[in-house]
Amino acid sequence: MVIETYAPAKINLGLEILNKRNDGYHNVDMIMQSINLFDCITVKETNDSCISIKHTEKMDLKMEDDIAYKCAKLFFDRSKIETPGILIEINKRIPVSAGLGGGSSDGAAVLVSLNELYGSPFSQNELMELGSKVGADIPFCIIGGTARASGIGTDLKVIKSNLNYFLVLVKPKISISTQKAYSLFDKGSCLKFQNLNKLENFICSSNLEGFCQNLFNRFESLINKECIKEIKNEFMSYGALGSLMSGSGSTVYGIFENEHSANKCFASLKSRYEDVFMCLPISHGIKLIRFNS
Repeated sequence: MVIETYAPAKINLGLEILNKRNDGYHNVDMIMQSINLFDCITVKETNDSCISIKHTEKMDLKMEDDIAYKCAKLFFDRSKIETPGILIEINKRIPVSAGLGGGSSDGAAVLVSLNELYGSPFSQNELMELGSKVGADIPFCIIGGTARASGIGTDLKVIKSNLNYFLVLVKPKISISTQKAYSLFDKGSCLKFQNLNKLENFICSSNLEGFCQNLFNRFESLINKECIKEIKNEFMSYGALGSLMSGSGSTVYGIFENEHSANKCFASLKSRYEDVFMCLPISHGIKLIRFNS
């Protein structure tokens, strides 16, 4: 049996950190958006009695630390399903350590794939609960679209969005550790927290200008990297309505009202940066594309 899925990246439209919890996690307020930049995940049954992971790119981590492996193991532990073996092939397009949720989306795709492969022992809500044990972004990656996340990022409120815009993404050479980014928040103090209600209202009312003027990411001021500022300024010089770093970085995106302006910006940045992408917002999370026996 073989099942293949698309695992979309996400960007943060709004990200505020509220406080550090006693369990070591942080309470957040975030608005996330799925985009049409995908990893492709193939899950195959094998006869070797183990879970194996194969990446198209070399990954500097042990298999047991891979989010995809953790999700597969948790699925079989919780479902009590015995399998002769599983091979998970991950065709990477989403840059790693980029603030785009690529690892979480891969893990979400594994959960959705295995659930489909073995007769849906879990509901979508149960899959999301399983995923939250591995990573806070996994529940969102399962449902996708546009959503506001609270708690540690696992409490989700779906937002209906009819906004139409074009995205250009740039991942500079630097990578930023999420753990280190949160530690910068812990060392400082925030005198005024950003309320994301206005941003949500502009999304719901399809007000593109207001939406772009209210993008916010707390990590930008904490990390304060010059290359992030430079890329944002470049986006604005090409007519972007707004620009923001996603997650803890280092990917920066610009929002354009029309495809011509986005293409012009993309062509210029592509000549100077290795990882540059043209994208659109999408209304779904993990998507099944092939299921063969």
